[in-house]
Amino acid sequence: MLIYQSIVTAIIVLLLLNTINNLRVLRKPAKRPPPDEGPLVSVLVPARNEARSIGRCVESLARQDYPHLEILVLDDHSEDETAAIVEDLARRYPAVRLLRGQPLPPHWHGKAYACAQLAREARGAWLLFVDADAMLAPACVSTTLQIAREQDAGLLTMMPLVLEQSFGEALLLPLIVLTFGAFLPMGLVVSRKYPLVAGALGPFLLFRRETYERVGGHEATRRDIVEDMKLALLVKQSGNRLVWVDGTTLAQVRFYHNLREAWRGFAKTTFAALNYSVPTLLLGLIPCIAIFLAPYAFLLSGLLSQRFSLALFWLPLSQILLTWTFRLLLARRFHMRYPMLFLHAVTMLLTILLTLHAAYQAMFGAGVAWKGRAYQFQPRRARASARQRLIHALPAIRLVLACLLALLGWRWKAAALGVAAFLPLISWTCAMLGHALATSPETTSSVTLANMADSANGLASLTYLLLSELMTPWLALTALIILLISACCFHWRSLPMAASITLGSLLLLIGGANLSLIRIALIWWVVGAIFLSRRSVGQFLGAWFQRLRPPL
Repeated sequence: MLIYQSIVTAIIVLLLLNTINNLRVLRKPAKRPPPDEGPLVSVLVPARNEARSIGRCVESLARQDYPHLEILVLDDHSEDETAAIVEDLARRYPAVRLLRGQPLPPHWHGKAYACAQLAREARGAWLLFVDADAMLAPACVSTTLQIAREQDAGLLTMMPLVLEQSFGEALLLPLIVLTFGAFLPMGLVVSRKYPLVAGALGPFLLFRRETYERVGGHEATRRDIVEDMKLALLVKQSGNRLVWVDGTTLAQVRFYHNLREAWRGFAKTTFAALNYSVPTLLLGLIPCIAIFLAPYAFLLSGLLSQRFSLALFWLPLSQILLTWTFRLLLARRFHMRYPMLFLHAVTMLLTILLTLHAAYQAMFGAGVAWKGRAYQFQPRRARASARQRLIHALPAIRLVLACLLALLGWRWKAAALGVAAFLPLISWTCAMLGHALATSPETTSSVTLANMADSANGLASLTYLLLSELMTPWLALTALIILLISACCFHWRSLPMAASITLGSLLLLIGGANLSLIRIALIWWVVGAIFLSRRSVGQFLGAWFQRLRPPL
């Protein structure tokens, strides 16, 4: 345990050092007078259903102090007043022009196609893509253009001032600052020596036109929901320079307006940023939980059990304090709410949940949904095949868990209680996932496999409890009699599931009575399962226990 805690502490120290270095790399640009002459800059704004923000955005663009500017806004089939607002602004500002978007072709996502249309219409030597929810300071274009020309940049991007005006926004939006301020090594990102380490932030992308065309423009990202990251990678791979600046005094963006919008927005990008890779997702979850969530569980367990050891108390406490330190540094630099650093664990937990939800939607649901459109770039046949493979694999996984549980009881007995108590939770999760993935009535073979897995897990729980001497033989016999009576009252086919639930619950209750960490995990498991199911408690439990009902 001490070695594990030392490794986690070292990783968090590295994150803190990386944050300090990133803040050094992300410099605030000095204020400069606007040039009298310069190349034409085309400011390109894709807009779909942006009526609440497009007016402020375009007005801030029209008031730039840079003299050689054209502003093109493409209405991507908006269903609100976006086009009417831009038309009114175009009458007031000669530099503003409204374009009407063409129908979205297959195998494109909306923003990439809108940006590609804008780039075809642009006349500038520099192309500046700006999101409709951004507002630029009057000196923004002139300042960033001078920096880009001085540093011979192929692409310049920035960290804007991220507005967070509701509690839900303040919970999730720090993820943007964390990604570019703490997790990515910005020293490698801006260096030409490392072409595979790249990143950019979509609300502000200033391209040299030759660079944009050389990498294939937005057509090269037509299937990439996270098109800003892909474009940054293509720019670096082409040998051009990527420049980052601290743009908190030059631009501000309100990405979302509440927790629901933030959830949907991040769910659109988190799993896509992993290239829709389930192995990458699973490999990433383990360190994320170990680094950002587990320290709180260990600290709470140490406090409740009054065990103030180095591994269970002091190292987890230092991990939390180090995490709060780099959150504080980022909050000071990028003007985010200080108190939210104390809810960092909640931010990371929500990030994990929304990423899992996004993975489920991409693999088995409607795909990536945003602004009234759903994108599913994975072939339907491949999705169906993956679903079937997973449905058939879940009972096998549950059988393996049952064998592992029995082995723990035979080899390590009560000493392995902390691990053994989690196995029923994992098994139940697999059972519910299989039920959720089933789109057709259960076949005889699938019911047989599920019953085998239920029976194996019930017997494994009973075996572990007896071998570890946590249950007397008389209590075990009483539990079996209760199960048999229940089966007679309902139906015999409900016996395997009832055994899995009853005996697994006994193991969890005994484990929870001895270890507070198990109680905490059980509470969060129930909350997370109900939250992800998007159902009431009654509907959530009723769907799973459907097989317990006797035939009519």
